[in-house]
Amino acid sequence: MASMEIKIDYLMEDGSSGSAVADQRDVAEWEIQPFGCPLPDLESRMMLGARWLCWHALHRTGGTDLKWADWSPLCVEALPMIPEDGGEGLDPGLRVLPAEPSSGSVSELGSRSPKSPRGRRGTSTQQ
Repeated sequence: MASMEIKIDYLMEDGSSGSAVADQRDVAEWEIQPFGCPLPDLESRMMLGARWLCWHALHRTGGTDLKWADWSPLCVEALPMIPEDGGEGLDPGLRVLPAEPSSGSVSELGSRSPKSPRGRRGTSTQQ
């Protein structure tokens, strides 16, 4: 397993939802985008960063075949998840989840919880 994983829950315009797990491959690609930034500075672009990392992780793993410019307008929100115990990672904002599952539950950075990840693979849901 990767030593760094960022779980991101997302909600699409059609009501479907799911989760994506970004790892160092996705973060490295984010950092070299014209609008990207180093991971420690991600807080300054949190909404764009969460959306792009979510899309890139889905695209990399076959969860969507849409290009960024086509996927982004369909995504209502993408919220990074943080463990209830605080976890490790950037503070405040995006938290990096441990690679191994823990016994603690996960709560989101925000007030709404997307539906459980179900749906058609290759459209807007993953897992």
